[in-house]
Amino acid sequence: MSTAQETNLILCECVGTSQSEKQITPNGKSKPVLACSFVLRLVEIATGEEVTTYLPYVKSLKGNSTVKPNGKFAKLYRLTIGDNPRKRYSDAKSLAGHFLGYKFLVSYSIESTATNEKYRKSIIIKPLSPIIADGWSITGKLQPKFKPKTRPKTPAKPLEKSWNNLGLPLEKSWNKLGKVLEKSWIENPHEPNKYLVSKHVSTTPKSHPAGKQVRLQAGTLPGYKYNTTISKNSYGALLYEYHQRPDELDDDYLNRVIDESF
Repeated sequence: MSTAQETNLILCECVGTSQSEKQITPNGKSKPVLACSFVLRLVEIATGEEVTTYLPYVKSLKGNSTVKPNGKFAKLYRLTIGDNPRKRYSDAKSLAGHFLGYKFLVSYSIESTATNEKYRKSIIIKPLSPIIADGWSITGKLQPKFKPKTRPKTPAKPLEKSWNNLGLPLEKSWNKLGKVLEKSWIENPHEPNKYLVSKHVSTTPKSHPAGKQVRLQAGTLPGYKYNTTISKNSYGALLYEYHQRPDELDDDYLNRVIDESF
């Protein structure tokens, strides 16, 4: 119970910390509740008189002393210590001891205990040299994080299903053809080039000896020995055989091979 008005600010130093847990019955309630607080024992530097500060916390189911990120304890801690250990607020018991030795400006009122003993209880408490950072205000309250607005990204229009299905096989075919032609041209620039275009897998034994080729088609146009021919080996694989004409440039020859392969 308060018996005096709030005083002017006085300079105090924190000389001790403790915890208080007791059952109280709030006004208008029939059942008592557990009131938990960290207790700072302050001494007025000018007179040596004691002032008591209560910083509430909540006792968790695991027995931890939990404080709110923007509660009285956390705000005073940030202004006094200059740090914001949010992960440790779930069990702030070890943080309370950090106030020892710091000086505070305090106003108080005279209160009475249950046994009618008088004591000085702080009403206002703030560090003598508060530390203000970008993360919190002059009162120690956390600043809201600014999130710039971003324009929603327009999703790209998906390709038609048929083009998606066609793209991969074409890409593989072109890559395969390019590698075969490049390798053949480097190794034998003046020899006929062969390109495997299909393969037939069969479990039926063939009468042809392994590796023997069977001629299926030959050119009939003038200069037929330079025309493309098709052969088939004993495994059923078709081979295209290309011949570069004497008057044919390398680029023309390559284009003809590509055209005849499709």
